[in-house]
Amino acid sequence: MTELVRARAAAVLGHDSPASVPADQAFQELGVDSLAAVELRNGLGAALGLRLPTTLVFDHPSVRAVVDYLIRRIAPKTDGGDHGANGRDEAAIRRALQTVPLAALRAAGLLDGLLELAGVRPDGANGAVAPDETADVDAIDELDTESLIRMALNNGQPDDETEEG
Repeated sequence: MTELVRARAAAVLGHDSPASVPADQAFQELGVDSLAAVELRNGLGAALGLRLPTTLVFDHPSVRAVVDYLIRRIAPKTDGGDHGANGRDEAAIRRALQTVPLAALRAAGLLDGLLELAGVRPDGANGAVAPDETADVDAIDELDTESLIRMALNNGQPDDETEEG
């Protein structure tokens, strides 16, 4: 998430690299004005599929502060307990993840990890898809977010059971 915010801030500021945007330096010190703040907010909102507040950069004045806010916004609060497969924390996480568009998962660099968890891509340095898995990978773009998450949580197996509610 930090790299996403740094990359968007660097793009808005016209920097060549996200490394030029320190995580703890205030946006104002970096030269972010009100127009740049709107561009940053819009870019992050589009990448994450979220509607973000107009005062995002002013209320959260550094990369780290924005990241902390976004994580709190995306991830549900938990009490640290493990509630098992039917626990309320898992259900809340599933609901939250279902709202994230595939394009946002791809932009944040999370889609490949989810696919690997789902067993769609083999373990390999080049990330190549085995020939017998080509159909699965081609079909992955057809899945909605809920189906992709369900597949990842079921080790690549389709979920034929109806959800308990």
